Amino acid sequence: PGVSYSWIGPAFNSFNQNPVIPSVIANGTGNYIVTVLSNACRTKDTVHIVVKPLPEKPITIDYAPICEGSSLTLAGHTNDTGNLYYIWYRPSQVTDTTDSLTISAITKNDAGDYVLVINRAGCSNADTVNIVVKRLPIITVSSNSPLRVGSDLHLDADVDSGDAIYGWLGPYNYNSNEGHTVRKSIDKNSAGVYTVTATVDGCSVSKQLLVVVDDGLKQSEYFEINPNPNKGIFTLSGIVLNDQLIQVEVVNILGQTIYTASTSTVDKHVSVTITLPDVAQGEYFLRIRVSNKNKAYRFVVSK
Repeated sequence: PGVSYSWIGPAFNSFNQNPVIPSVIANGTGNYIVTVLSNACRTKDTVHIVVKPLPEKPITIDYAPICEGSSLTLAGHTNDTGNLYYIWYRPSQVTDTTDSLTISAITKNDAGDYVLVINRAGCSNADTVNIVVKRLPIITVSSNSPLRVGSDLHLDADVDSGDAIYGWLGPYNYNSNEGHTVRKSIDKNSAGVYTVTATVDGCSVSKQLLVVVDDGLKQSEYFEINPNPNKGIFTLSGIVLNDQLIQVEVVNILGQTIYTASTSTVDKHVSVTITLPDVAQGEYFLRIRVSNKNKAYRFVVSK
C-alpha cells in the first residue's frame, strides 16, 4: 500500500507496475523510465530497449494442383534487404534453407502447406502456400497379339478410376483416341510397339505393349528394345510361346556383364524397364535366355 508506478518511454506511458506493449514497432526504440513513489519517497530507473524491425513478409506464388511425378519449384520474394536467412518448412518435416525449393518428382506425401520463413537478426516473418498433389491414374493394357496377317488387332486400355482421355500411337502412323480400339486387317507393317496415354483430371500416364504379327508359316518368339538408342533406360518388350522365367543380362563390348535380372512372362508377354546406372556411352548387347535358347540384341547408349 502507498506504492505507485509510472512508466514513460517513446510514445508510451503507463501506471502499471509491469506494463505490456502489445505491438511494439521500430520507433519504440529508446529509454524507458520507471518512477516509483513509496511513502513520499521517489526513485527512478531506466532501461534502454532496442526494437529491431521485422523483415518484410515474403510473397509466395499460388500454384494450381500438380500431378504426381511432376517437378515443383517454389519460390518466394521480398523487397527487403540486409542479411536475410531463408527456411522452408515442408509437410514431410524436411526443411530447406534456400529462397527457392525444388522437388524433382513430387508424391502424394508432399501435399500440404509449405511455409517460407525469412529471418533477419533474430526477427522472422513468414508466408504459406498450399500444394495439392493429384494422383496419377493406373493404366492396364492388353491386346490379342500375336495374330496373323489379315486379322483385326484389338487394343484395350483401362484406368483404375475416373474418366480418361486416351491416345494410342503405333507403327505405320497408327493413332486412335479410343481406350478400346480395333485396327482392321493388319499386315506385317502393323507389328511393333504400341503406346497408349491415358489422361485423368489433367494427369497423364503412358504404357507400351508389343504386337507380333505372324505370317502364318510358323510361330515365333519376338523381342524389342525401345527406345534404341537410349540413355541407359529402356523397355524390353516381347512375346513368347509359353509362360516362363526369362533371364536377362547386359554385356559391354569387352564381354563384361554389367547388369543381370530375371522376370516372368504373363499371358506369354513380357514388358520390363531396365535401368543401367552410370553407364557410359557406347554399344551394348542384351542377352536373353528364353525357351532354353540364348538370344542377343544390340543397342546403343547415347547421352
